Amino acid sequence: MKHTSGRYYAPSEVLEGMEAHGQIVLRYAAGQNPNGSLEDIAAVCNEDGNVMGLMPHPEHAVDPLSGSTDGGRLFASLAAHAGAAVAG
Repeated sequence: MKHTSGRYYAPSEVLEGMEAHGQIVLRYAAGQNPNGSLEDIAAVCNEDGNVMGLMPHPEHAVDPLSGSTDGGRLFASLAAHAGAAVAG
């Protein structure tokens, strides 16, 4: 987490629509929401599912020197999913 001021907000009817259309991609773990983002939302995508925006900064958690390598797992997952989509 780079800072705690970038929290996700949308009116309740927008959140309900996003939830219904599967546009909420990632959530903070229960009790681990560092910025007060509504519904613990950490990442959302557009209606087509081909653009994602996220608040956490996994690119800063890919080296043991940063104190965590957990961010690398997100990138590995994205690469595997993209590779499967191209292959199939």
